Amino acid sequence: MFSIGKLTVSPGYFMQSHEWLADHLKASATRKVPEVPEWLQQTPWLQEFLARVLQVVHPSLHDACSQTLSAMGSTPDLQAAASRWPAIFEVIELIINHDTP
Repeated sequence: MFSIGKLTVSPGYFMQSHEWLADHLKASATRKVPEVPEWLQQTPWLQEFLARVLQVVHPSLHDACSQTLSAMGSTPDLQAAASRWPAIFEVIELIINHDTP
């Protein structure tokens, strides 16, 4: 599905060197990669499991992540991506170390 390497998946991000609260989040280009939505749709059970674990082991981080995703959902540029984002975390790093047939 993905080639060897690292892929950062997120509904939105700060542009490089723009990480202040006054800077605006931008829609992530990874959502345009056809395999990304497909992969995200195949992993809702995993995302739900991780969200429940985070809620138990670090409730304040879970609340912060929920608030961030809610804020992303109320941003016009990010509404579509945030509404389809299945994870509690705002970023998922995929590390692919081999190709499979």
